[in-house]
Amino acid sequence: YHLRIIGNLIGIDLPQSSVHQWLADIYGVGYSEGKSITFQLIYNDIPDELAEIPYFGKLREYISNLWNRTIADGYLSTKHRKIPLEWIESPNPHKVFNYLIQNTETVLNIEKIKQLIPIIDQYKIELNLYVYDSMLFSIPTDVDRNIITQMKAIIECGGYPIKASWGIDYGKL
Repeated sequence: YHLRIIGNLIGIDLPQSSVHQWLADIYGVGYSEGKSITFQLIYNDIPDELAEIPYFGKLREYISNLWNRTIADGYLSTKHRKIPLEWIESPNPHKVFNYLIQNTETVLNIEKIKQLIPIIDQYKIELNLYVYDSMLFSIPTDVDRNIITQMKAIIECGGYPIKASWGIDYGKL
């Protein structure tokens, strides 16, 4: 989810398939190692040789510009608020960027939940749990699958494909 949020922020088109796998293939490593490398790069300094990958070159430039704006303004400007720099303990470019990404993730999810509320109210669907990039719904067995497809489309809107699982109870998804 973070990789796609970043892609939108920096203006990079990403594949509909796994972004982690796409980047792992660029690094020439497996999925797990690639994912680890990617998160190290996103939240730490990006070395020059990896900045040649357009995703990371644009990201490095974006983080630098964000940091410069934040320092000049004295606050991190997000979609709905301004976070004073003094509220961020030991601020640095990557920490400020992380605040922006987590804020953006939360705003996107709340916007999607607001769109889902009329549907879940109408069909007596319950949103039982929301944690970072996942939502857990209890859906009555008589709900038409088209409603679930409609909910999935709302969540995926904006270029954020999801994986969906289902089962009789949380332990058997």
